[in-house]
Amino acid sequence: MSNDYKYTLTRICLRSGQLSLTQSMVAMFPEAGTITALDAEKNTEFELQVEKRRINGLSKFFQTHHLDVNDEIHISAIDDTHFLFAPLKRNQRPPEKKGSGAGQLAEKILLQGVPLAESEIKALFPELTKSLDVHGELSRDNRLELKAGRWQQKTYQQASLPEQAQAEAEPLELLSIDQGSSKPAETPRQFAEDLETPSVTSYRTGPKTPKAGLASATQYEDLDGHNRARDLLKQFGYRVDVLDSGQLLAHADLGRHNYSVYVHVLPEHSQLDWSTLLTRRRDTNASYGAVFGDHRDLLRLGAPAGMARATLWSWSGLARVKDLMQVVPISPYDLESHFEKDGLFEQGKERFEKTIGDRVAERGVFSSVLSRLAGMRSPCIFMLDDVVDEQLSREQVLKVLENLSGAPFHMIAKVGNGEFCLRNKVSESLEHISKYALSLRERLPNRNTERLHAYSDGAAVES
Repeated sequence: MSNDYKYTLTRICLRSGQLSLTQSMVAMFPEAGTITALDAEKNTEFELQVEKRRINGLSKFFQTHHLDVNDEIHISAIDDTHFLFAPLKRNQRPPEKKGSGAGQLAEKILLQGVPLAESEIKALFPELTKSLDVHGELSRDNRLELKAGRWQQKTYQQASLPEQAQAEAEPLELLSIDQGSSKPAETPRQFAEDLETPSVTSYRTGPKTPKAGLASATQYEDLDGHNRARDLLKQFGYRVDVLDSGQLLAHADLGRHNYSVYVHVLPEHSQLDWSTLLTRRRDTNASYGAVFGDHRDLLRLGAPAGMARATLWSWSGLARVKDLMQVVPISPYDLESHFEKDGLFEQGKERFEKTIGDRVAERGVFSSVLSRLAGMRSPCIFMLDDVVDEQLSREQVLKVLENLSGAPFHMIAKVGNGEFCLRNKVSESLEHISKYALSLRERLPNRNTERLHAYSDGAAVES
């Protein structure tokens, strides 16, 4: 069955509030009954009736979006009874792609993150035609500059703007997720209430519409959240492929069990194109789908995200993961359940923090038992009840003592029922374990990951 279809509206459709299913669309829908549709722009659900190769109940949908003859509806199947309806008016349709394949070439080069010569660009993007004037195409984009024969991102400087644009330009705030802060600095913004005409603004600028003189700064914003998501996923242990601006594919290579995540980075105060998300996720064959964005923008996406089987991940939740990695080890294995359900937003964030909190609490019990043992004379025989207190139960203490009796600790020896022997001072035992761990680390094999960069003067290898 086809998963996507573009339906062009006729006067009959608009008058009757129904769609007539063509032969190619019949297999997409059930023969009869009720289906649930998701309005891709309004993020609302409504019911439609299917009967005799017709879909009824679309009058309100047509009126809400002011659709006319020859406007289109893009229909995507989520499952057998849930479908995404995305309206597209004639004046909103993207222009036809040129045969040169030059569309968004500058954007693709910026996403590579390394300087590229013209020959390297043509090798990286074979869809470009041989007759394409790469130099002329890239010269028209003020984000790029040619240095030493390679195209690279131009350093944005406000001083290079015209004086009038500088006077009107709003100050830019630098995002930092590596300076000990759990969330980036933000400029106070007013949340966009009108969902039909959202205020699409930058992560770096205030809520006003960017001035003409800041066009390049606005384009940089498109890469800001993209790069932030890519860097965070890499820190979490994922291998990341760049699909397009704001579109990432994260791979969790777990040996016998692997999974992948299609990540859509949602620009602040913008709407989400559910049709594109579903289509791209199917194209990549990703195990899961996720949307990264600001908490306020994700609030209205809860219902449609669940319907589209995508999880929501707020920037504050992702920053929290990074902070907690300094306390306990976190890997793609720990995050898979959140890509499967809840994400890292509201309930999902609470569940994640509770899980990590339980692990931190276990470490706290371990530390408390060692502190009690450190106060004893060694070597000595002690009873289980000598370590138990109001904060620690017998079961918790017994579990820690059993761990301390085995490798690599061997601090404790079990003497009898409820009796144990402390072999050495706790401080000395911990020092021995530290030396052992450091010595073992030096002897362990080190697995290096090689990455090749296309430089004309030879391949540079990162380990």
